[in-house]
Amino acid sequence: MDDILAAAAKLQEQYKHLQERNSRLTAALEDKSKKLQALHQSVEQRGKDLAALELQAHHKFAEELRLRAGSRVKLDVGGVHFTTSLTTLMTEPDSMLAAMFSGRHELEKDDDGRVFIDRDGELFNYVLQYLREGELDLFQLPSGVKQRLKREAAFYCLPKLEEKLGSDAEAKALPGSVHLAVLVYYGPGVEPRFITQGDPLHLADRFPKLQGSYPDQSVVRELWRTRVLPVILESYHNYHLISVEKESPYYWEVHLNRIVP
Repeated sequence: MDDILAAAAKLQEQYKHLQERNSRLTAALEDKSKKLQALHQSVEQRGKDLAALELQAHHKFAEELRLRAGSRVKLDVGGVHFTTSLTTLMTEPDSMLAAMFSGRHELEKDDDGRVFIDRDGELFNYVLQYLREGELDLFQLPSGVKQRLKREAAFYCLPKLEEKLGSDAEAKALPGSVHLAVLVYYGPGVEPRFITQGDPLHLADRFPKLQGSYPDQSVVRELWRTRVLPVILESYHNYHLISVEKESPYYWEVHLNRIVP
């Protein structure tokens, strides 16, 4: 009987120790849980604070951009005055103009607040047109301007404009225009014909989509833009297309320059 009582007392003591240990573990677990919850709340709050700061910085940056974009910039390019926006000048981010007006440099201005650029003002008008519209109508360029403008594009670090203005091979064209051929439209439903000296070349034979094209300038521009006309001319008579002028609703005069061998 005594052995049973002793064993029961021992078990009771072990149970008590287990309860105490369990209480300590439970308390420690609750403490860790509270600390983890507090840490989680701290991280969450820091995330909210960081997001608020980022949003504030974004709004501030956007406001600065809005103010800068809305500001006008006055230029004196070779004696010719221009007024444009900062947004236009920053259109090509890697250009010289974007670097000039990035805000990183102190620009000297005259009494009228104009920034002077010692370049050709007449040609800068085309540069500004390209920056505003993202393209340049080659048909509107006067004879002899393309190569000069190409040098300006290189100066202003505008490689896309430089590429649009053609390859160096085109610089070998003789100055002036020589009337050698005409592109004739006889009206809707009739194919356009490229008439050379006594030897007509029917464009619609090689380009069926031109069949029945209405005599509209966009057709001729598309021919130029897709390099159809230049390729035909250069391969057919070794001439370089300079310009196309509309003389009447169904008649387009094509001006060519002979390429120097």
